[in-house]
Amino acid sequence: AANDEPGARDASRARALLDPAAALPPRAETVALADAVAIASSKHGRTPAGGALARTAADLRARLFRADHTAADAREALELYGAAAGVHDEAGCAAQ
Repeated sequence: AANDEPGARDASRARALLDPAAALPPRAETVALADAVAIASSKHGRTPAGGALARTAADLRARLFRADHTAADAREALELYGAAAGVHDEAGCAAQ
């Protein structure tokens, strides 16, 4: 089942936080969540699932940057978008 996949619960929570109406948790908690999704992405490798997880983590870090203006979040988002773009599927195409 999808919830048995590495990072499925974290990815679901991260996607919920991408809603502009959703309040972001404290910065440290949001960073930890984005990092957990990024780690799950690396476990999936250069697969469609890995690309989708990298895109989700990147989107969350980008949202955090827009809210908090911490340069590290922008750098992480760019790195994660690069990882997503390296996967040849819809998530990779969207990240390019």
